[in-house]
This record gives sequence, C-alpha cells and structure tokens, in this order.
Amino acid sequence: IVMVIIWRLNQSQVSLPPQRTATNNRAKKTTQYQFNHTFETNTPTAPKCAPLTPSQIAFTLVTQLSHDRLWMIQHHCKRWGATHPISIAIFSDSSERQIRHDIGSSCDTASLTISIMPTTGVRDGDYPVNALRNLALRG
Repeated sequence: IVMVIIWRLNQSQVSLPPQRTATNNRAKKTTQYQFNHTFETNTPTAPKCAPLTPSQIAFTLVTQLSHDRLWMIQHHCKRWGATHPISIAIFSDSSERQIRHDIGSSCDTASLTISIMPTTGVRDGDYPVNALRNLALRG
C-alpha cells in the first residue's frame, strides 16, 4: 500500500514585516512567512489502492524464551491459532527435535519456526534477550 501525500504551496506567499526580538540582550532579526497551502486528496499519478480482505493480511507471532518457559508456547499456539505462523528463539542446549517434542501437538509444526541459541559460551546468569529477539525475527 502506498499513500502519497502532496502539499502544494501556492504562488501567493505573503511576506509579513520582519519583527525584532531580544534574546540575551542581543537583538535578533526574525522573519515570519505565511503560506496558503492545499492538501490534495486525489492525485492522478498515485497508484490505486483497494481495501484489503482479512485473507490478504498475515501476522507472525515472534517471541523468545528460555527452555524452562517452553511450556508457555502451547498456550501461545492455542491463543494465536494452530495454523498461524509463529517464530520462536529458544535459549537452550536441546535439539530442535526435543523442543518440538516438549511443545507437543498443540502447535502446527508447519507454521512453527524454531531457532535455537545454545547456552554454551554465555556467562551464568546472563540472558541474551536482544540476540534472541533478532534470531526470532530472522526465523
């Protein structure tokens, strides 16, 4: 969808007399201008837009979590809809196969993208939320 907004300044620009203002005991000359403008709502060169139907709109749920919160994904799938796309990034050392098994059958495997960030190499107690978010967005 492209929305084109055009502001057209008319040729009739009215110049007001300059005003003097004092700032920090030094005179500063300012000039004010008044413009007559028209907002065009119909532009012949703009592409035509048609209303979208619900089937033309798709959203993907993107989230990140640690393995100990994996149980929540079942509830997300039920709430989001089993066939709507979900991309998750998991901070875990488990395999994708094990993660899918732990999630269970509440999520449609065709609409679920799983990205895994291993915990190895990350300091104990640290949680790489930004890296996980970016990983889920790439999924």
